[in-house]
Amino acid sequence: IYERSHGGKYSLAILVAALTGCRPAELQHGVIVCREAHPITGKEEIKFCIQGAKVKVGQGQPTRIITYNAEDPHPLVRAICYFSSNYENVPMQEVRIESPVNFTVEVRRLAKALWPKHKKPVTAYCFRHQWSADMKASTDGDSVSLGLGHTSAKTRRVYGTAAQSSADGLRPLSVEATYPIR
Repeated sequence: IYERSHGGKYSLAILVAALTGCRPAELQHGVIVCREAHPITGKEEIKFCIQGAKVKVGQGQPTRIITYNAEDPHPLVRAICYFSSNYENVPMQEVRIESPVNFTVEVRRLAKALWPKHKKPVTAYCFRHQWSADMKASTDGDSVSLGLGHTSAKTRRVYGTAAQSSADGLRPLSVEATYPIR
C-alpha cells in the first residue's frame, strides 16, 4: 500500500502507520519522527513519538516511543530513513493528517486498487493488526501492549497473531510508554 501511495497526500502517514501501528486519530494529533545517534553506541536510530488517542484515567498510554535501527534492512524502515535523510538540517519532522476518516478512505481505495478480489475491506486499522502480529512473533507481550498504546495486557489479544507475522516482519529496537502494563 505504501508503494502504491508513493507521492500521494497520505504516503508518509501510511508509512508511519505501518511502522508504528498507530491509530488514525494519533496521526491527526501528529507523530514526531526523528533520526538521531544513540547516546552510548553512536548508532543511528529512527524514533517515532506518539501522543495517545484513547487516554482516560487508568486507561491508555499518554505517550509512547517506538525506535528502529536506521540500518534495519526492512523496506519500510529503509523508506523512512530515506525520508529522514532528506531533512538532515531538521532533527525531527511531524507527520500529521487532517482527517482520520479521509485517511481510512484513502487506505481502502488503495487496497481495492491493489487487491480488487479481496472480500474484506482493508482499513487503516489493518496496519495496527500487522504491526501487532510482527511484534508478537519477535518480542514479549508487554512490548506489544505498550506499542499499541494499551495499559492492560488483555487488550492485545484483539490485534494480530504471531502466525500472521510476515517472514521479514518489523523488529523495533525498543518500545517505551508512559505506564507499565498491568
